[in-house]
Amino acid sequence: MKAILGQSKSTVDVKGRMNFPAKFRDELGEAFIVAKAIDNNVKCLKVYSTADWNALSEKLNELPQNKTAPLLRGIFGTAEPAEPDKQGRIILPLYLRKYAEIESEVVVVGLGARAEIWSKANWEKATDDESMDMLVDIAEEIGF
Repeated sequence: MKAILGQSKSTVDVKGRMNFPAKFRDELGEAFIVAKAIDNNVKCLKVYSTADWNALSEKLNELPQNKTAPLLRGIFGTAEPAEPDKQGRIILPLYLRKYAEIESEVVVVGLGARAEIWSKANWEKATDDESMDMLVDIAEEIGF
């Protein structure tokens, strides 16, 4: 699998359908998983290939359930399979759209092995100058 890179803009219609970018579909495969991002600082959706999702599932299921139950609920309980139709559209269920504050305009961002789906407003907020300062601090901290 090649790295999933770049970003693409799309819109979501009233039925929750969005055109998922072909360049990302090519890397993720014919079907993939969309779930809430587990991060206090962002409101977006994570997109996993089926293979990546299965590896994550195996890893989490090996851990003690008394420690992972809330995490499993938060990840698996919010995940939805996505199979693009002939036009390349996927359906984002209402509860995922509400979580990510998606109304119409979205930005799909490549993260190497995964992708994220953001509302345009949240993406712009996450990538403003103040956020870039934080990014520089993190990069310096990890020696990037």
